Amino acid sequence: MIAHPEYQRLQRRFCACRDLGKRWRGHVYRCSKLKHTNKTDLLSGKGSFKNGGRWNFPGLFPVIYTSLTPQTALQESLGQTRHYGIPEQHRKFPRSIVAMKLKLNDVLDLTDGTIRKHLFVSRDRMIDVDWERTQIAGCEALPQAVGRAAYKVGLEGLLVPAKADSSGATLIIFSKNLQGTSRITFENEEELPD
Repeated sequence: MIAHPEYQRLQRRFCACRDLGKRWRGHVYRCSKLKHTNKTDLLSGKGSFKNGGRWNFPGLFPVIYTSLTPQTALQESLGQTRHYGIPEQHRKFPRSIVAMKLKLNDVLDLTDGTIRKHLFVSRDRMIDVDWERTQIAGCEALPQAVGRAAYKVGLEGLLVPAKADSSGATLIIFSKNLQGTSRITFENEEELPD
């Protein structure tokens, strides 16, 4: 991987902003194919670790991608197929949406313009980038560098603007950074396979 040219600066800025992380409590949603709708896969981050995502380059660390509403979860899940022009009838269905309750202790809110100013990163620069094309070329995209810097300073997660739903937000969770008192639980857990 060729690191993003701004990575070192981002890491310094994240260190300087380390005390801006806050507790986050509430519900989030994941939309996944049925074969991955189980307790293990929903919380493993294996898919993002293997394939990468907007906020993480493959092979570096796992990320659990969640959204603040079920609608945003579905839009984000289907956004990639829209990006490639795949007709709706050919998109991979069925999918399920799972609600989770979070109690995290250290989340940085990048939907807040003040915090983005501390990092010298705009919303548009994080969202309006073709991270997949950059990743295929073996380079780290800007949002992936942002995610890596946040992960390296030990944040549990980032609240970020959603790409597919301009009014929505995504909460990405760095599962390996979860603190002892942080919790992720499933709503209607008894209905989910292990």
